[in-house]
Amino acid sequence: MSPRSVLLSMLLLAAPGLAQEGAKAPPEATRVKPPSPEAVTAFWDFWFRGQGGGVVLADAKLCLEVARDGQDRNQCARELPAEGVPTNTVVFAWQAYLVPQGDTIDDITVQLFHGETLRETRDVKLKGDGIRARNWTGLRLTRSGAWRVVIRRGDTVLRSMDVKVL
Repeated sequence: MSPRSVLLSMLLLAAPGLAQEGAKAPPEATRVKPPSPEAVTAFWDFWFRGQGGGVVLADAKLCLEVARDGQDRNQCARELPAEGVPTNTVVFAWQAYLVPQGDTIDDITVQLFHGETLRETRDVKLKGDGIRARNWTGLRLTRSGAWRVVIRRGDTVLRSMDVKVL
């Protein structure tokens, strides 16, 4: 089987309900529209030949819980409430990346700010072992007020997320 066939098989198996015989089709509102042929080709090109060209932060969320098992394993299971969280809450900066096959990315950091003061910096190391590399970095919010979680690659801000601590 060619590498492209393997990847296409992985993509199809990852789609909800497609890999399960006799599984009911998801409701119309939750069905995912297939990507365009151009989007698939761009994905293949980056995945197979993008080594050394960077990484794509596909999604990032602040979570109270990450699923440890089941169909949603390693997914953000419970996002932070809009009204904020109490002091001393541990939050997870959950991240999902696309890393070219076989590549290693070691220049990503997750920074935690209280107001304008940098309180903590954590390194994130990613490997292109699968079509999605996920990481969740636990951070304790020890004081009330405005906090910000910043995900960086070198000097470039990939995502910034605010949270209020009560």
